[in-house]
Amino acid sequence: TPLYSSAASDVYKRQLIGLNAWRQWGKLRQDSVARTLFSSYDILVIGETNCAASNAESQTLDGYSHHYTVRHGRTGGGVSAYVRHGLHRYVTRVHPTQPAGTQPAHEDAPECVWLRVSRQCLVTGRDMLLCAAYLPPVQTKARSELQMDQLWEQLTNTALPSDDVLLLGDLNAHTGRECDIPNHAALEQLGDAVPQGLAAHLSTDAYSGIPLQRANSSPVTATAKGLRLVELICRGSGLVIANGRTPGDMQGACTYPTSRSGNTRHQPSQLDLLLLSPSLMRRLTDFRVLNDTPGCESMSDHYPVLSLIHI
Repeated sequence: TPLYSSAASDVYKRQLIGLNAWRQWGKLRQDSVARTLFSSYDILVIGETNCAASNAESQTLDGYSHHYTVRHGRTGGGVSAYVRHGLHRYVTRVHPTQPAGTQPAHEDAPECVWLRVSRQCLVTGRDMLLCAAYLPPVQTKARSELQMDQLWEQLTNTALPSDDVLLLGDLNAHTGRECDIPNHAALEQLGDAVPQGLAAHLSTDAYSGIPLQRANSSPVTATAKGLRLVELICRGSGLVIANGRTPGDMQGACTYPTSRSGNTRHQPSQLDLLLLSPSLMRRLTDFRVLNDTPGCESMSDHYPVLSLIHI
């Protein structure tokens, strides 16, 4: 069977879309073009909603259940995950545990909504742990590594051994073309260091059929934050980056084009990422950056990212 097969029944194809709303979500929810675009998806992940605790409950979409987190202490940020009615009864919110001795969340801490999709509605026979994430940009190497460490702690304290894992959002991490798939020697060296909840995804056969190389059209090389993501979330936890690996995105399209933001200090970047367990990667039938879809050009300074998975 080809890695990216399009022959699977549409009944089991779940469509996910992610967008950094750049603090315009309140306006976009009222926009007819945006509502039409979003209405065809099973799960929507929206970053930088700019919602406050006082108004987050009202940020609803017709036909969807709403799960959200807001930023405390300062403006901006926030993440919302919308799940289509019908599917929503199989979805539960999960709150990561905070191990003893864990550093308290700082102002740049990961902003995440964790959802568990029950195996009862999936053909995989396994639950899927979904993380809708926004990681604010940080200015220092130490803070960026701490931020990624906290995301890794949330992941390892939430994932169960039988879970498939999907993480989608604006991670503000430049990964360049760093290899996110560990070789056999690296897998053996990890040994007992592999988190219990993710151990099932790390084996010498787990990555069979997944291209070793991935494209990235951004001229920006990997940063400390991106390298930490590859080290912990990918090679250390068994997730692979979908960007630049599928027929719909063989060029590794940028998701943040500076021509739209007007910020000439930044270069076009691949910041909005989809990370998957290898078992889900093999079920990914389409992944693309919607950089030429009518109506998307006015939604944000980021492009929406579309995923179609046979689950």
